[in-house]
Amino acid sequence: VGELYRLISSHPALYLNDSQAQHMSALFDDLKNELGLSSTLDEKKAPECLSNLYVSNKVVEIMIFFERYIKENCGKTVDKETKFNVSQGRSILIYIYAHSSDKLTLEKLSKVFYMSESSISKHIMDITGVSFINVLNDIRIEKAVEYLFHTDLSLNDIASLLGFVDASHISKHFQSNVGLTPMEYRKYYKNSKANLYSN
Repeated sequence: VGELYRLISSHPALYLNDSQAQHMSALFDDLKNELGLSSTLDEKKAPECLSNLYVSNKVVEIMIFFERYIKENCGKTVDKETKFNVSQGRSILIYIYAHSSDKLTLEKLSKVFYMSESSISKHIMDITGVSFINVLNDIRIEKAVEYLFHTDLSLNDIASLLGFVDASHISKHFQSNVGLTPMEYRKYYKNSKANLYSN
């Protein structure tokens, strides 16, 4: 059971061909026909003879299909799996970019993508070469640059928009990444922009 749980946790979705999908669909249809749509709500309904055994067997069939599919396909489709991992990793990065102002954690990402925290972390590391927290801070700093350059928002407002605790928090990360304080950056590049348009 532990091994099967691990397999299901690491492969939350199966990509089936037509015949495999028909087989799996038939198993679920058998379950639906046996249980009915309201069987869990109708407490007075007496179970039919051998019904529990029949349902248990169908669930076991589904679990066996699931396990065999994973074991047969994961080794044979390395290229497809790699492509899927890259695609999944990109989806994670897109989500981080779109929600960078939220209080993002690996725990939250694992719930969104139905993956373990370690799998999420590995996807990010494989694609970017850095940790989740570094990616998140880099994205926030990139957005901070845009705000500093294109708006007159205060540093506290920018910090609030981007999920930083306060102005000093964003200032620390900004200077570490860019080599200037946010205000130095704004002053320097706004002056450069003004000089460009005046010439």
